[in-house]
Amino acid sequence: MPRRTPLEPWTPKRRHRPPHAYDAGKAIFITGSTVNRLPHLRAKPRKDGFLALLGECCEKFTVDLLAWVVLDQHYHVVIHPQAPESVSAWLNALHSVASLNWNQEDGTPGRQCLYQSWDSTLWTEGDLWSRINYTHLNPVKHGYVADPREWEWSSLREFDAVWQDDEACQARERFPAPRKLPHDDF
Repeated sequence: MPRRTPLEPWTPKRRHRPPHAYDAGKAIFITGSTVNRLPHLRAKPRKDGFLALLGECCEKFTVDLLAWVVLDQHYHVVIHPQAPESVSAWLNALHSVASLNWNQEDGTPGRQCLYQSWDSTLWTEGDLWSRINYTHLNPVKHGYVADPREWEWSSLREFDAVWQDDEACQARERFPAPRKLPHDDF
């Protein structure tokens, strides 16, 4: 590698993201985005197919899917991986297979569809419930529906059927969704 002089600025060849370390036993909140925010997920069959693929990837990589929502340009999930070291492979499989499927449908081989993802480990009960609430309220935030239960591509209705006990209801009310999350301008 050629040496640079002190006056030459250093510029990386590509953007570097450090490896993500996930802690065993902790849930993770992930936001995934389409490239250039193109509405690759606008069509109902696309959302349905993406949810089916999400379920397949979770089963293959032993990831428990706690909450999810799929919108036209992005998705949010709250997961609990059984093997935290598999999260990167899980996410790579989800994004690469989804892009491959969409490219076959659209006749655009090689196109990158899903841009990137942002994640955060959920350390406390408050973190967990506030991200679950944020996930479920996202269709309202973006003006798709007035009531989050009207959005078909969300886990809220399933979630409501399971989490009916007093303790869960109190936790959901006690930890409201944050207005804005870091790295989430959606």
